[in-house]
Amino acid sequence: MSFRRVKTIGELLRHRCALQVICTFCENIRTLTYLELGRLPGQTPLEGLHRRFRCHRCGFKQARTKLLLPISGQEPFRLP
Repeated sequence: MSFRRVKTIGELLRHRCALQVICTFCENIRTLTYLELGRLPGQTPLEGLHRRFRCHRCGFKQARTKLLLPISGQEPFRLP
């Protein structure tokens, strides 16, 4: 499985990766699991996704994103 090709939300969901969003103003960090990102359309590119987030602490609308790979052997997230 190659994570270099994860370019859309759909590919991120398929690989069960998480996305870390970091505010560029106050450095607030929020980690979004693939379950939370499943609300977005699957063809949404990850490249411009950082412009869609707004920090809930300071309200600044610029962020950096970081792809977090799944830990091997970890159980996938389950809905209750």
